[in-house]
Amino acid sequence: MDDFGAPSPPQNKPGRSPMMWAVVAILATGCCLLIVPALLLPALAQGRELKRASDCRLYLRQIGGALDMYTADFDGHYPTAEWMDALGGRMPREKFLHCPSVDPEYGYALNAEVVGMEREKIEDPKTPLVFDSNIPGRNAVGGIESMPKPERHLHQNNVLQVGGAIEATPPKS
Repeated sequence: MDDFGAPSPPQNKPGRSPMMWAVVAILATGCCLLIVPALLLPALAQGRELKRASDCRLYLRQIGGALDMYTADFDGHYPTAEWMDALGGRMPREKFLHCPSVDPEYGYALNAEVVGMEREKIEDPKTPLVFDSNIPGRNAVGGIESMPKPERHLHQNNVLQVGGAIEATPPKS
């Protein structure tokens, strides 16, 4: 103790130099700087995919609006196999035809069962209309079996239904 009652600084003991403590502090700080980001990266990746899934649903809603305009212009009939081309000026932006999780690939398909069909003849409003698909390229047409497995958006695929609803669902097996 010094004259004022404060503890005196520790005396340097053999093998414990101040330089060693500085090195240990630097190493501990470096480890923390490496470990913390490694722990946060999975959460950031999941957040990014949640945004892509949300954007995908937004894009499907835009496609649904363009298909509504198309059917209004063509006596209630859905487009034929060149469906993306048929939407033409009805889409506000070309990027809405791209699934954000597979950009720049297209990644959406029109249900082959509704191609060229009259909207009013489809009885079930939950019939898939446009959905996430593994069929490559523009104007993809196919069945629900072409949905990605494993699912594209955090264990779910997005489906635009004839009635206008968008459902996030696992693929039907």
